[in-house]
Amino acid sequence: MTKATRRKSAGKSGRDAKRVAAPKSKAPKLKLQASKAGRALRGKLARARRAHELANASAATIAHRGVMIGRELATPTGFADPEFARMGQEKVLAAGLAATAMLQRFAGGHRIWTDFWLQQLRRSFSVLPQMAASRSPVHLAQIAALSGGALMSDCVALWARTAELSQAAADAAARPVHRVAVANARRLGKGV
Repeated sequence: MTKATRRKSAGKSGRDAKRVAAPKSKAPKLKLQASKAGRALRGKLARARRAHELANASAATIAHRGVMIGRELATPTGFADPEFARMGQEKVLAAGLAATAMLQRFAGGHRIWTDFWLQQLRRSFSVLPQMAASRSPVHLAQIAALSGGALMSDCVALWARTAELSQAAADAAARPVHRVAVANARRLGKGV
């Protein structure tokens, strides 16, 4: 087989494969729900791992610095090590990074509330004319019940969205603290 023949046959099979390819099917809803549950579980496991690492790193750092403080108290120069100045600076830095990360997540919080109230305003503008046009108390009660049910549903959705926002903000704030604590434990562990 020559190079030209191979190219032609490869080109034909490639084009034929494209023509014969089966149409993409939509993923079933069950699979979508399973992937959401999987993402949620992976997120919870990642948070638990970060909390575990943070606890271990903090314990190691406290132990190392406790020994260092005891050693420095016994010397006349005491606390001349720059590590003591770094202790306070790193906490301020981590707190600043955590606050910034949290506030960046909360920046979209006003959108959640605004969407909720605008939706309630739209609904009231659609329900009030219906109530005014109702001819019987039963019909008025039905409209009020439907409107109240929609309000309760919207409130539950609002609470769920704000809970997700709070969880995302807490996760965002924990990441810089975790990063600083683990870096400290590694740096101080190398000095031992």
